[in-house]
Amino acid sequence: MILVLIFAACLLSVAAQDRRNIGGSGITLFEDLDYGGRVVTLQRDTPDLRDYQFNDLATSIRVGRGERWEVCEDINYAGQCIVISGNERDLRDRGWNDMISSVRRVRGNRPVPPYGGGNRDYITLYSQTNYGGAAQNYDSVQTNINTIARSITVGRGTWQVCTGRNFSGSCQTLTNSVSNTNSMGLGRMIRSLRPMGIVGPGPFPGPRPDRNWYVTLYDQQNYRGSGTTYRGDQPSIDKRTRSIVVNGGVWDVCDQPNFTGRCQTVNINVPNFNIYSIGDRIRSLRPQSPR
Repeated sequence: MILVLIFAACLLSVAAQDRRNIGGSGITLFEDLDYGGRVVTLQRDTPDLRDYQFNDLATSIRVGRGERWEVCEDINYAGQCIVISGNERDLRDRGWNDMISSVRRVRGNRPVPPYGGGNRDYITLYSQTNYGGAAQNYDSVQTNINTIARSITVGRGTWQVCTGRNFSGSCQTLTNSVSNTNSMGLGRMIRSLRPMGIVGPGPFPGPRPDRNWYVTLYDQQNYRGSGTTYRGDQPSIDKRTRSIVVNGGVWDVCDQPNFTGRCQTVNINVPNFNIYSIGDRIRSLRPQSPR
């Protein structure tokens, strides 16, 4: 009986040692924290973890030495993504527990984004489509940059990216990664960006907007139907909007209160607001400070 117990203890010790050694190369996903539970090791890009019955199950990860892997919350590398290098014993620390649906190896010189403890919003701009080429990371408001962006990874949070300085020009609000910015009409240069939800008298230095500035929101295209005029910051409204008249200044219009959600920057009249992908209800708006 004693020999049997000793033999069983040895087997458990070997099994524990074997589990500690799992994950020599590629990416290894574990169902439980501290590299426990069910496990799957992947050597190739995997756009859909459902093929391995491991969708939204990973709680800890091991990555092979010198390797970097991008993990994403949706299949086909969509949604929010982060790049992992080394081991993660508890993905709850990053806010990524039971979220991963696709993984792929990072090739070339793409840096690991600074996602800092799971609580900091960040975004990465790439000089080539499909997250290739030179990469630049940002985790704060940038009012005057000049960065080539052919694709974008949203590591965490919701971001507004614009083709003009100080959040002017063509702007888009992103919650998911974009493999080709041309598909969103952003061109190839980003000159300002910011995490959404920042509220204040002005997102950057400068005099207050002219009190004579105003915008009028119409519930029909081509400035028809019911029109409502707004001046100054409006953190909580609810207006169906199919067209806009801008009488001075640059304005942020958003589909959620307090200048959050999906936002669009406008500085000219817009006869058909449907060209923007933020729906037809505006719930907050504000003028931007002049450049």
